[in-house]
Amino acid sequence: MIYLSEPTTTVATRTLSGRRRMSIPMQPLYAAYNQELAAWFNARPDILTMWQPLDPLRINGFYIEDYFDTSGYTNDKLTVFTENAFIQEAGRYQHTFPGNARWLVLDIIMTERIDDVTEMAAELIDNNTLIPGTSNSTDDWNQVIFGRLREFTGITQGTTVQDVFAPVSDQQWGSLEPTTADKLWTYKILLITGIPDEFSRVRFPASRVVMNTEVRREDDMAFMMRQKRSYELTSY
Repeated sequence: MIYLSEPTTTVATRTLSGRRRMSIPMQPLYAAYNQELAAWFNARPDILTMWQPLDPLRINGFYIEDYFDTSGYTNDKLTVFTENAFIQEAGRYQHTFPGNARWLVLDIIMTERIDDVTEMAAELIDNNTLIPGTSNSTDDWNQVIFGRLREFTGITQGTTVQDVFAPVSDQQWGSLEPTTADKLWTYKILLITGIPDEFSRVRFPASRVVMNTEVRREDDMAFMMRQKRSYELTSY
């Protein structure tokens, strides 16, 4: 009976294990500024569904929250080893009539869900704190698989209207740590700082978050220790 039960488990594991390329597509954003309300709004609600507004009382901007479902691997006692992660974007970065507004764009892959995206974004702008995985965050470095932070400012193209935005800084961090989490949460956050013009329009291109991984079985002790550590971090 022991011999007959083992091949079934082995076959299932081999089906799930191996190299995997995971990706999540994200829709473009077209946002318009309402000067009376001092807030940004989705200008194309008919076609855009992924972007959510941040609380305009704290900070102006939008974000997308999604996740890679890795529960099938965890249920089969498999570990996801991240080889690399990156962001693909296709399109132009445009901000018509920006005033003195700038952008901060944050991309994150985490083993934990962010409790309050607006709170984190506001603290990033106000105090340069709460960036997940850094020393002043409640999230451990191991919980952030990949992080990228860019700042954009306008480029004048022969007119007084700054239309094309370009990055002036590009920072990356993250542990690329193997994980047994059931979900890997992904975020794209667009923060708009400064005071925009009353005719401001923002166009942000479509994008995709990509992870190249290898899924394989570890010995039972290593797997159990990863599960234990994940529980400890979640309990903070």
